[in-house]
Amino acid sequence: MAALLVAYYEDLVVLRYPDTEYGQVIVIGYRRQHYKNPSKEEIEATQKLAKVEPLMLEAVSSPRYTLLPAEQKEPAAPGSDSARWTTPLKNLQMPLSRKD
Repeated sequence: MAALLVAYYEDLVVLRYPDTEYGQVIVIGYRRQHYKNPSKEEIEATQKLAKVEPLMLEAVSSPRYTLLPAEQKEPAAPGSDSARWTTPLKNLQMPLSRKD
């Protein structure tokens, strides 16, 4: 698990979730733009995070960060690779039916 986290995320932080009987934690990090082959040292440093008591997650009275609006995307062109995943079912040529 540590190798996967290091390969896809950076600046990892582990926080303890308050008041749970299962000792749950939250892992937060920035997603890397590209996969990074993790070094042995990076994996070991991430594994050490499991051996220390994480800080408690604290409630805040107001947001700490300003979220930017999502950018508007143009609809996918018909027949393009991404269009097949966004085509509404009403555009199917024949209805789906179940045969018993």
